[in-house]
Amino acid sequence: MEQLGQIGYLLMPDLNTSMNLLLIVTFVLLLATIMLFLISIGIRIHLARQGKLAEKYENEFLPAIFAYIDGDADVEGISRMFDGIKMKYSIFEKSVIKLLKNVDGEDAVKLRKLLVVEPVFNFHLNQLKSENEIERIKGCNYFRFTDLVNREIISVLKRLVHAENMYMSFSAASAMMASGELSDRSYALEAYSKRRGISKMALLELFYRFIDDSRNQTEEEAIALENIISNEDIHSGNRALLIQCVTETNYYFMIGSLQSWLESDDSKWQDPAVVVALIKAQRAFLNPDALNRLNQLLNHEDEKVVKAASEAVTELDNKIEVIDPIKPPFQTDS
Repeated sequence: MEQLGQIGYLLMPDLNTSMNLLLIVTFVLLLATIMLFLISIGIRIHLARQGKLAEKYENEFLPAIFAYIDGDADVEGISRMFDGIKMKYSIFEKSVIKLLKNVDGEDAVKLRKLLVVEPVFNFHLNQLKSENEIERIKGCNYFRFTDLVNREIISVLKRLVHAENMYMSFSAASAMMASGELSDRSYALEAYSKRRGISKMALLELFYRFIDDSRNQTEEEAIALENIISNEDIHSGNRALLIQCVTETNYYFMIGSLQSWLESDDSKWQDPAVVVALIKAQRAFLNPDALNRLNQLLNHEDEKVVKAASEAVTELDNKIEVIDPIKPPFQTDS
């Protein structure tokens, strides 16, 4: 009994310590629960306030926008509605974009002009120059959407094209496609095409913005594309995709280059994906001068190359006598 008493005496401090620890843990958990509850309440209050402010600003802008469309207000009047409050810019743009989805013609043209009023333009220019990455991306997206750039903006976008953030790089390159200078558009397309891990859809969008339908194909533009596609630093997958874009857009100024690349012994043209893209180009442009090389490729070690070459040879043999091989499809004599 005396020994049991000694053991109980020895255990008493440990039990007291455990109880104290349990009380501390319980108190900490209770405090954390209260804090989470208060934070949750705070967030809800903040969101409610933001929602009310957004509704307030929208109710201020919409009547002014409608008055502007009806000719009862001007751009200067709307410009004076901005007072530096950040939320106003986003609410204004959302209101305009929402309306743009439901109008067309002259009303749509007028609405788009509102997206580039001076206060909004300057706000996004400052975003573009911001140290905050998210703000810079928002700025890029604005100029990408509005298709409005000047030399100051281009100089900033040229730096952002090389950003580590893939989405920022794409947005900057896409925004640069609004430039009327071929050198700017070429710079953007080449810089982005050199990146690895980019999506097919992103590169396709850049290419189609590069050759905007409002601009006619030119030999100068074709030379720029040839230089980009031939660049040693471009990954073969991106090179093949660019060739595919040239083919799909019927870029007839590049027929000669496409054939010379197919016949070249240079290693950058030997990747199977690139060879297949070049073969499909000869087939699309119905180029009989490539038949000799296409027949050689029927013995290629890659099955996809052989299949593409076989299909091209068959189609060229069937159609070569009835369609002018050099004149691009859907082109007529002037």
